[in-house]
Formats: sequence, structure tokens, C-alpha cells
Amino acid sequence: MIFETKFEVRPRVTQTVTGLAPNVQTYPAIFLKNNGGKNDPFAFGGLDSTILNVRCIVLADSAYSNDAVCGILKDLVRTNMPIVEKSELPFNALGATTSTSGFNYSGVTQDKTSGGDVAWVKDATVSKNVGNFYKNDLNPNVFTSFVDFSLESIRLPRG
Repeated sequence: MIFETKFEVRPRVTQTVTGLAPNVQTYPAIFLKNNGGKNDPFAFGGLDSTILNVRCIVLADSAYSNDAVCGILKDLVRTNMPIVEKSELPFNALGATTSTSGFNYSGVTQDKTSGGDVAWVKDATVSKNVGNFYKNDLNPNVFTSFVDFSLESIRLPRG
């Protein structure tokens, strides 16, 4: 659906600048998809190595922006990433915020990288020109890439 939707990156009709409409996509955009994972035994006492595979779908309005985003994501390999628990987010079941003062992720992720709530970015793989198999249905103004991550976290899921 993402590749078949023809977003207007450079519209031919002038627009009044009033802010973005709710259905307008800005570029570059990154969409995350959970590609599954597994738990492997790590140590006695029920400690597991949880491996999560995540795909980032990168959409950009130029090859330069696409390369820049893929480079930044690829450089995250062998770093720690904070894990944000569902209980720490102010969203309801419909995805709407329940906070009246706004929300900023930086407050949630602060001080987590030194604690135990982190995932190790084990691997990052970039796939370029992933939309070529769509031929005529692809918008030529949108440059696409996949960045596949393998995240590993040591945790005690049953205790």
C-alpha cells in the first residue's frame, strides 16, 4: 500500500501555507514493522536472550535524503537502544494521547541507557531500490529503502 499510493511530493498547484493536513506525508518518513522474533535460553534461572527483528521502511523525496537516513540508521549497529514499556506511554487503546500537556519521548528514554531496560542493536542491513518490482505503480518522486534491524535484549520473562 505504501508503494502504490502516489504521494504528491512536488505538487503542480500552489498551496496556501497553513500547516500540514492530517493526511499529508512529510519526507523523509520512516515506518516501522515488527518482523517477529524469538527467545533463546541465555543462563540458568530462566534468563532469556530475546531477539526482535524490526524492518524500517524509509521513504524520501530525493536519493540524497534516502542515503542520509539509511546511513544514520546503519550507524546504530552495536549500540544500546532504550526500551519504552507500554505503561510508560500516555496513549489509550485507540492511540490517542491521554495527556493534556503534550508528550515528549526524550523524558521517557532519559537515563535508560545506563540501566537494564535496553536492547542491543546486533545487526543492521540496508536494502536499496526495493520498489523496483512494482514497475509502473511506483511514484518516481519517492525513493525507498528497507533497513532491517536485529535487536537483542537479555531479560527474565517468567520471573
